[in-house]
Amino acid sequence: MFFTRFLMAPRAPAPDRYTRKQKIFELSKYFGYRRKNCYSLAVRSVHKALQYSTHSKIKKKRYMRKMWILRLSAASREHGLKYHHFMQNLNKCNILIDRKILGQLAIYEPKTFKSLVEVARQRQQEGLLAAISPQHKVQGVFSRVTEQY
Repeated sequence: MFFTRFLMAPRAPAPDRYTRKQKIFELSKYFGYRRKNCYSLAVRSVHKALQYSTHSKIKKKRYMRKMWILRLSAASREHGLKYHHFMQNLNKCNILIDRKILGQLAIYEPKTFKSLVEVARQRQQEGLLAAISPQHKVQGVFSRVTEQY
């Protein structure tokens, strides 16, 4: 093939356009039918899939938190204490363990979880006196807090 003028020569696509298309086709590789081969359909499908994945990440976090709370509620009721009393009294005792770790303790370390429930129960029974008197300490619990302000 011979071209008389330079303008008639075929041009290669710009590199940035090529790489952008390759990224889209890489993300749409497992889609079905024309959505993986046709660029205009692939772009729309990839954008929608990324929106779904972002929303699913948020839903997963919400679901996991509900599951941890459900586990803690069941485990604390097994030891005779309601979930909200358990969490409230742990916070009052300055035991700052999050729900994820507490849920794992309830499953894999039941004796440790039982001791935490006992600490919360003792704090609930002592009530206001434990919060006022700093010299009174719970037996068997080691704390790094030396002084409360």
